[in-house]
Amino acid sequence: MSTRMERKKEEKRKSMLDAAEKIVAEKGMEKMTMDQVAKEADVAKGTLYLYFKNKESLLAAINAKLNKEANECMKEKMDLYETGSEKVRAMGQAPVEFFYEKFSEMEGHN
Repeated sequence: MSTRMERKKEEKRKSMLDAAEKIVAEKGMEKMTMDQVAKEADVAKGTLYLYFKNKESLLAAINAKLNKEANECMKEKMDLYETGSEKVRAMGQAPVEFFYEKFSEMEGHN
């Protein structure tokens, strides 16, 4: 597969994850439907199922994405300090700051 095709595929996957994340923030996991995600991401429902087997796999992908972003944020914050105690403090504060900012962004989309 060409780099361009891979990039387009990844952009489409990201679009669907972002749409699902937005719906979960607005309605909750239980009320999110694959139809809503497809509509929000502006893709056919069948396309959504090509990327995600079911709602649970989509929610797992959202969880993995958020965990990866939170871990990257934590590493960046820890890299700002030199001593072990400073790094531990940063490691504790980073996830709180990350999720506060993340949910503030989501609320701004309403």
